[in-house]
Amino acid sequence: MKKPKSILLPPLIYPLDKSKGLSTSDMVYGLKKKLPHGFGKIGHFGTLDPFASGLVLVGIAGASRLNDLVHEYLPKTYLAVGKIGEQTDSADETGQVIASLSPAELESHRFFKTESREISQKIREQFMAQDYWQVPPSFSAAKHEGKPLYEYARAGIMIEKPAVKREILSFEILNIDKKAREIVFRTTVGSGTYIRTFFEDFLKCFELKGHLSELKREAIGDLALNKIVGLPNLEGPKSDTNKWSLNQALEYGICPTAMMPFETLELPEELQQRFFQGVRLSLSRFDAQGVSLEKPVWIKDSSYQLRALAEVREGELCLVINFPPIGPV
Repeated sequence: MKKPKSILLPPLIYPLDKSKGLSTSDMVYGLKKKLPHGFGKIGHFGTLDPFASGLVLVGIAGASRLNDLVHEYLPKTYLAVGKIGEQTDSADETGQVIASLSPAELESHRFFKTESREISQKIREQFMAQDYWQVPPSFSAAKHEGKPLYEYARAGIMIEKPAVKREILSFEILNIDKKAREIVFRTTVGSGTYIRTFFEDFLKCFELKGHLSELKREAIGDLALNKIVGLPNLEGPKSDTNKWSLNQALEYGICPTAMMPFETLELPEELQQRFFQGVRLSLSRFDAQGVSLEKPVWIKDSSYQLRALAEVREGELCLVINFPPIGPV
């Protein structure tokens, strides 16, 4: 008879700084090598393109099940460098050039004779002051009949999905280099927004073509790369091959309650076990203690361990995500 596995760590989120060229799966694999036994299920909070760098989130002990909520509630901030003049099939530097403008066309183009603030203003008017509908790029993880679009694209089949509404929350131009034909910009966007496509779309406003040459995710919600302190490097020859201790794993991880803007509801101890087993609770059975139930709420057990995320449906408190307790499973 197999000895039951034990969960030794609570649900935690690890903010990792991905280097250009690595996949998000590489980061998950690197973290697994460092974690001590007993971390439960592990998964990432959405992919970041291999050509891009920056913040990637990986969750353990069921925390990755919060993926959809992270996308819904936490905007993402990117620093991007766009190359003007050449359009690629992937909308980034990894693709094949499919259209281009001549040096003479670029030299005389009004874009390079316009002040950055005027360009920024036009982009804000076009993409922030009104609805922005974006077509997912053919080289993306968006699904078609159960398969990512990039699988079709690599086989030479370009699938065009219907446009979906996306949000550009902020935009600023940091530099325009006329000689290098490059623009550096920072933008904060809502869930599902592709910066590659956004760059192509805003260039169309100026009758230009281009692609992204660099992309760095700087922040997810209030969690920014420059606030990540002390997390050792997980990649390359300089990475430490020794596993972390339990204390190190706890130190480097972030409790989901620190990332997601939800209140914590304390349930009476006699109701906790049934609720964690999936039984719905009528709101009349407990005191919400002034906690707003308009959004999801965190639920902790009597030992103050994070055990669930819940929400109200039709007058009842319902389990949305159940985190495993520390101990044998």
